Amino acid sequence: LEVCKRVPIPGGREHMGTKHIQIRIGIHSGTAHSGVVGEKMPRYCFFGDTVNTASRMESHGFPMVIHVSNTTYEHLKDKAKFHDYGERTIKGKGQMRTYIAEV
Repeated sequence: LEVCKRVPIPGGREHMGTKHIQIRIGIHSGTAHSGVVGEKMPRYCFFGDTVNTASRMESHGFPMVIHVSNTTYEHLKDKAKFHDYGERTIKGKGQMRTYIAEV
């Protein structure tokens, strides 16, 4: 996230009060599947509920924040600091307890 603060928005424009790019990060832990998809333009893709849940963490998060699922929190709670974001309604998942990573 610190690197983003040094990457200017192309053209020197300001967006939502900032002149640097902003990203959202969502993390979920679990199994996933991957493989090459396509013949004319092959792409390496990841599939599965873990990937979809990580995407939901990102889309329900905020700019410049790492939003993690309870599963990821349980894996990392002794290695990093988190703020409890509480029970959230996550599209396609229902109620989930989520956390914000302290960076």
